[in-house]
Formats: sequence, structure tokens, C-alpha cells
Amino acid sequence: MSSCSFWGDPHFSQSFFAGPKIDYTEGSEYEAKKFDFHGLGAYELASSKDGSFQVQVFQVPFRGSQTMVNVGFALKIDGKIIFISKDEILGDISDLSPVGDIEDKEDGLTFQSSDCRFRFNVQVLYSGKHSPGFYHNAQVQMNDDLFASEGICGKEGYNSLVASDGLLFTQDQLSDLCSLATGPTPAHCQGSRVDLVQTNIGVPGLVYTVTPEAACKDKTCTLQDAQVACSATGGTAFHDGCVIDYCITECDPIMVENAIAQMTKLQEQLSGGDDDDDDVIDPMSGKGSKADEQGDRQEAKQKKKEAKMKAKAEAKSGKGDVQGDPMDTPVTKIGKGDGQ
Repeated sequence: MSSCSFWGDPHFSQSFFAGPKIDYTEGSEYEAKKFDFHGLGAYELASSKDGSFQVQVFQVPFRGSQTMVNVGFALKIDGKIIFISKDEILGDISDLSPVGDIEDKEDGLTFQSSDCRFRFNVQVLYSGKHSPGFYHNAQVQMNDDLFASEGICGKEGYNSLVASDGLLFTQDQLSDLCSLATGPTPAHCQGSRVDLVQTNIGVPGLVYTVTPEAACKDKTCTLQDAQVACSATGGTAFHDGCVIDYCITECDPIMVENAIAQMTKLQEQLSGGDDDDDDVIDPMSGKGSKADEQGDRQEAKQKKKEAKMKAKAEAKSGKGDVQGDPMDTPVTKIGKGDGQ
């Protein structure tokens, strides 16, 4: 089963084109295939060859910088289009029966197609005073023979804005997402640029390159400070992303916590602690069903917590202890609207 996932602003730790997940340690073949995607605006994340499954993302500047975060998804699944932003989920999900909680920092919320061949998992994390105030981690999974070699997940170096006539987002949804942008303005938010993305030919988007050195320049914390704070991720493909996120947020330990959590999750997958990446979802046998997934998650939950607590303890040698979410308050997760 193929997986594509990203975290933070946004760092891709898995992609369809990278091939089998090998060794995530620094300098390895796998580590060389991880990448960041600081594209501004609406892009295709992933899709199936037959077009029955599709995910589009919308990204805006993080704290007005050249690093981006994802603030919205348009998910096409089972003939329906679901809009996801922050804790808001709009669309007819009555037949989809998503599993989990979008604010669950361990498991998030998972959508699965009725034929059990496509999965989409999403989490929302709050960034407090750092605009836009939240961001998402996400993972797309599908059988190896189904994914299209397009989109950020499917094609190396992909850089095409979604054409206006190919958008899954409604105009009202775009307006809401555009209101979250500070700094550079996404093309779909500019009247003068809309004409450039009217056809499905696609227009290159504005994609920035951000290094740890650039992210830490003229910040409260130095590059060395960030490297110490992110020491629990040292020697892994998650270290640079952790350093960038820590510096961009002016030394916020919550960003370290997210990096450690995502690193631990991938460690478990690579060590065989999570069978998702080896499963070929078979609707006839029932393998990969929602009920089985939920049971497996509960069984593994304690192990995950113990591993993360250990990793967090190692990170406390940074500029501050890894803390809880300052905006972690109960909210309504589903059912804020009836769809499009």
C-alpha cells in the first residue's frame, strides 16, 4: 500500500514517487527523498488514476514568512466533496462514517472510501499566536496500482496551481481560506491572477525554498539553539524540519512536539509496529476495515504514548519544555454545515 504524508510547514516524510520506505536516518536513500513544499495557494495533493479520489490543498504563509502551512482540504471521495479546515468539516459525510477526532494529536480523523481502497487521515494542530493560528498534518493512502503520477504526492518536483475550472473548493470556501493569508497573496485570491489559471494546462505556482539556516536568521533562537531543542530528532529526516519550524515560530516547543510525534509514528511503521503500509486494502476479505483500524489503533495507543513521552523528555534540553497546546479547548468537530 502506498502512503504520502506531510507535517508542519509542510515537510513530506512520505510520497508515492519515493518508492519503498527504506531507512529514515540522515544520509540514507530514504532521507534523500523527503522534501518540503512551500507552495502558495491551491494545489493537487493526490489523486487516483480514474479520478474517483482526489485531494486538493490550500496553503498560506506561516507567520507571514516564506514557509507555508496547510489550512484547508477539498476531498473527493465516493462521489462526494468534503471541505476540511481547522475543526470544520462540511459536506455529506453520513455514508462515510469517518473514524477518530481531527484534534486527536495521535490518530486524527480518517476517511475511507466505501470500497476500502482509499484513506485520508487529517489532524489539526493549533499554533497559538502564530498566524494563521493552526495547521494540518495529513496522510493519503491507496493501493499501489491506483495512484496517479500527478500532484505533490505523485510527481517529483510538481509545481502547478489547480486551474480555476478544476477547483474542488467553492468560491465561499476560497474566500475564507484567502482571509487567513498574511504576507504573499495566493494566486486564487488575486483578481488579476485568476485569468492565468482558467484552464487545466496549469500554471507554475509560487514555491519558496527554505533552509534551516535561512529560517533561523535574525530570530530569537539561533540555529544552534534550534538544533539543541530538536536533538531528539537528530540524525533523522525530521531534524531539518524540526529546526525550521522551531525557528520560524520564535522558539516554540510545540513545534518540536509535533516533529517528535511524526517521527515516532514513522518509526513505528518502518519497524512493523503499524501494518498500514504493508496492507493491500481488500474489500472482499474485509482487511483494512474501519472496525479493524479502530481496534488496532486502540491496541497500539499506549505504546505510542510511552514512545512519545520518552522522546519529549529527551527534547527538554532545548529552550523550554515541550508544552501542551495553548488553544486546546473542546470544539464541535463535525456537522457545522450540510455541504456544498
